[in-house]
Amino acid sequence: MRENNKLDEQSNQLRRELADKKATIDDVVENNVSLRFELSTYRVLLNSETQRVNRTNKGDELNPSSSRLDALSSRLDPSSSRLITASSRLDPTFSQLDSSSSVSLP
Repeated sequence: MRENNKLDEQSNQLRRELADKKATIDDVVENNVSLRFELSTYRVLLNSETQRVNRTNKGDELNPSSSRLDALSSRLDPSSSRLITASSRLDPTFSQLDSSSSVSLP
C-alpha cells in the first residue's frame, strides 16, 4: 500500500512538472511568434524608409539646384547680416525673421 501511494505521489509530481514545462514552452513559443511578427513589421518599415531615402537622393542627383544640404543648413542674409534658419525659409507663412529671432553676426 505504501509503495503504491509513493508511486502515485511521484506520478502526480511528474505530471505537475510536465504541465509546468509545457506551459513554459508555450509561453516561449508565443513570445517567439510575437517577436518574429514585430521584427517583420520593423523590417518592412526600414525597407520602406530606405526606399524613400534612395528616391530622395536620386531626386537630388537629378536636380542639383535643390541641394539637401542647402535645405537643411542655415544661410546668411547679406542685406542685414542676420542668420536665417532653414526652417524659416521652408515655412511658406513665414516671410522674414523679426529682430528677436535673428542672430547678429560679429
